[in-house]
Amino acid sequence: MTHAVPSMLFSILLLATLSSSISEHELKVIKLIDVTLLTSLILITLFLCLDRIKTKNSYNCAVNLTENSCARAHPLQEEVVDYIWDNHSNSNYIFVGNTYHDKIFINDASLYFLLKKPIPVMWNEMHPGIVTTSEVQKEIIDQLNKKEVNIIVLSQMPTPQENNKSSMSSKIHILDRFIAKNFHVIAKNTRYSILKRTVD
Repeated sequence: MTHAVPSMLFSILLLATLSSSISEHELKVIKLIDVTLLTSLILITLFLCLDRIKTKNSYNCAVNLTENSCARAHPLQEEVVDYIWDNHSNSNYIFVGNTYHDKIFINDASLYFLLKKPIPVMWNEMHPGIVTTSEVQKEIIDQLNKKEVNIIVLSQMPTPQENNKSSMSSKIHILDRFIAKNFHVIAKNTRYSILKRTVD
């Protein structure tokens, strides 16, 4: 598309020059063509600028490999990340769960990426009918203990509203009871609670 820009500029200048020696009706037509060409030129320029911005962002993401170059974090997520890196940067593993695990719609798996910490459990993405079962919750607890996870982030996420079993509580609270018994809140905002393992 860029090859059309010089010819369009030339056409606009030529039409402007010829407009002084033609009839009023022809002048209106030429002005309409001028406006159309000028609008097209502006749109092409904007398109090229946006394309360069996208290319630059992709380049920054590939080269810098920082969370800000690839994805924008929500301010509440940034608060969590900043707090953990300021106070618990030596923690090898961070578990990101939901406030409750008996009924799940989605979880904040992106927080793992922003924290840049290894994921301590198999279920970085939590799905209803899987993490809401007793077998999986027991396995999560086992992995949290084996990995000696001391910091947990619980997210207050939307609950499922679909007209199926996902919107119903599984009545399995094994993981929630384990967290309540073994961890305590050390910081929180309107969406996230950061918990630390309680030392006996």
